[in-house]
Amino acid sequence: MDNFYNEVLNIYTKRIVSMMRDYKITLKKAIEWDMEGFSHHYNLNFDSHVVHYLLVNGITRQKDIYYYLKVLRGKSPDISYEELNQKSSK
Repeated sequence: MDNFYNEVLNIYTKRIVSMMRDYKITLKKAIEWDMEGFSHHYNLNFDSHVVHYLLVNGITRQKDIYYYLKVLRGKSPDISYEELNQKSSK
């Protein structure tokens, strides 16, 4: 089951990171744009909407859900593609 979850998480992450790279936007903005693409009924101001969006995308682990919620709420630092690239190359 872990392999399946990791594959789902990898697919989601690749989509978000591709948006960050292609449009030169931050993680928060990429998630916002992706949510808008799924449904115009999602409202970023409601945690339940964000959680539903993540669940629809297969993100089911609490630690991952909390991470994205914290980024969207400004409780964890937002990150750009360049910063992400620097961290992954270390």
